[in-house]
Amino acid sequence: MTPPPIAADFYDWLANLPAPVQQARERLRAFLRDEWEPQANHYWERAEFPREYLVGKMQELDLLQGAWTPERAAYATLMDGVLSMELARVDPSLATFFGVHAGLCMGAIALCGSEAQQAEWLPALRAWQLVGAFGLTEPDVGSGVARGLTTTCRREGDTWVLNGQKKWIGNSTWCDVVIVWARDEADRQVKGFIVRTSLPGYSAELMQGKIAQRTVHNGLITLRDVRVDERDRLQRAHTFADTQRVLVTAPSFADMPHETRFAHATNERSRHEPVLASRKHGPGCSCCSSKPSRTTAVGKDGSKAFPTKRPWMISH
Repeated sequence: MTPPPIAADFYDWLANLPAPVQQARERLRAFLRDEWEPQANHYWERAEFPREYLVGKMQELDLLQGAWTPERAAYATLMDGVLSMELARVDPSLATFFGVHAGLCMGAIALCGSEAQQAEWLPALRAWQLVGAFGLTEPDVGSGVARGLTTTCRREGDTWVLNGQKKWIGNSTWCDVVIVWARDEADRQVKGFIVRTSLPGYSAELMQGKIAQRTVHNGLITLRDVRVDERDRLQRAHTFADTQRVLVTAPSFADMPHETRFAHATNERSRHEPVLASRKHGPGCSCCSSKPSRTTAVGKDGSKAFPTKRPWMISH
């Protein structure tokens, strides 16, 4: 006997979404259900990211129309959360690809950039004519402690010279622009920069051997005397507190749909397959992540720093 279908929306809140949010959610869900989900395992197994195809689909879906503008402010947080949930319920790799670009990169420019910087960058990023990344996490200190940031910046006239490394940076091996956070050698404060990946001295090595989120491409960024114009310094980012303002706007991607669990539990094949074989693991999954999953940053001496509210933030 076939069990009746069951929905995970126990409170029926999806039926009460504002029309623009509902329409965007339905467009995205249709694409994920009909086009991406049937081929998601293919790309996961090969650790491949079909960037031209996915960027083209993002342009076609037009999910970022009005993002980071007053017109969308009334439901911006709701829109971000719903879109992230829809992406993560099918493939957390896509949620990271989308969230790094639309939430962290665009958010840094919208919250910490000048009006001129917003006018220069946000329209192209909304239209996916350019794709962005967000460089905070570092090889030895992670992204949880402001005082631990080792990437440096030094001003020379109208130019800033950046040196250091960033690790686990989604989209960084192929994107157009990366928001890089670095410590000023002069005042020791953290500042943000819009770094064009075409600049001399910028390189990003594709990280291999991942177990979780294999489809999205994470990179190890190396900055060797990268010279960034003062006009590309985020004009309203003066301390790590400004970095934190950006981080708290990004939604969580930890969702595995109840429908998936229920379908597997009631499927005849589940009697012969381990659950982990079909589970889509999330970025903070403790059983398969290639990076330790924790909610508290820990120093080299074993002391605990401030708690990180979202485990997925350790890998962006």
